Amino acid sequence: MYELGCFPDGFTVTIDRPPQGIILPTENVVGEDFVEEKIWGYLMGNEVRKIGVCGDGGIGKTTIMKHINNELLSVTKFDRVIWVHVSYPLSVINLQENIAHAIDDKLRLPKGEDKVRRAATLMSIMKGVGRYVLILDDVWEVFSLSEVGILKPTIQNGSKIVITSRSSDVCQKMLCKIVKVKPLSCLESFNLFFDKVGHHVLQVPNLEGILKLIVEECVGLPLAIVVIAQSMRGEDDVEVWKNALNELQE
Repeated sequence: MYELGCFPDGFTVTIDRPPQGIILPTENVVGEDFVEEKIWGYLMGNEVRKIGVCGDGGIGKTTIMKHINNELLSVTKFDRVIWVHVSYPLSVINLQENIAHAIDDKLRLPKGEDKVRRAATLMSIMKGVGRYVLILDDVWEVFSLSEVGILKPTIQNGSKIVITSRSSDVCQKMLCKIVKVKPLSCLESFNLFFDKVGHHVLQVPNLEGILKLIVEECVGLPLAIVVIAQSMRGEDDVEVWKNALNELQE
């Protein structure tokens, strides 16, 4: 019996754990289930290493990726989820610093060194991270991963990169698999608007037509719809709504 529990060469226990990262505050995603599922499929699969999520400003790219960031924290496929907002105009030094800080808030790249040495240091850090998902939010221009020091995602290292951008051209030139985020449909736009402003406004006399025009002015952009609806919540004065519509149209 004792021999059954004897391990002369030792043994290793592997414990799967969720990846490290931060939970990001976010709004509910409206009408983007298909897009989110598509991105998730690329992340969980092995064929696509770089994903480009593109669409107009305010269309919900960042919101979608915040949801995915939070969902990734509950799976064991990756060791680290790294979220970085890319500043405009692009600064390689700032981006290097922000990536290092996102990996570990105690990390600081050596100051006074040139970008090449800093890139080498950052790449060395990323090699020690394990399988990562690097989410680069709001990318405005094309840049070289190696110049920054971002470890290239490969099948061998099991890592992925996702960028969000208003420009499909940027995503294409960075050799990403493009996922386009489209505006909300009319029905989705109205549902989101009344969910945020409150359905009681439909009972205000002479207001329904103005509400319809206001939603149409938002051209299916979730951020615009939410901001306007929340700013007008509780307002029953038709003249105030008319002024809001005039401001939008101008």
